[in-house]
Amino acid sequence: MSAVSLAGLPLLWELPYEKRKDLPKLGMSLQVYSADPASRFAIVNDERRKEGDKLGEGLVLREITPEGLVIEFQGERFLYPRGGR
Repeated sequence: MSAVSLAGLPLLWELPYEKRKDLPKLGMSLQVYSADPASRFAIVNDERRKEGDKLGEGLVLREITPEGLVIEFQGERFLYPRGGR
């Protein structure tokens, strides 16, 4: 299990509309999960990203899990699921 508890974490499309409408562009084309955190990465908006990277204005990639990306936006965390929507 990941360090971040995924229980109760909303999926991207479950965020309230008022929050979703302010999200910057967000597209994931590849995700690589490894038990070794240093080996994890994702291709987001055509750029290779690792945990802790900023993804855009106000977006931070907090963790890469087997289920998807845990992203924080304006103090709220959500899951961008593997495979997108």
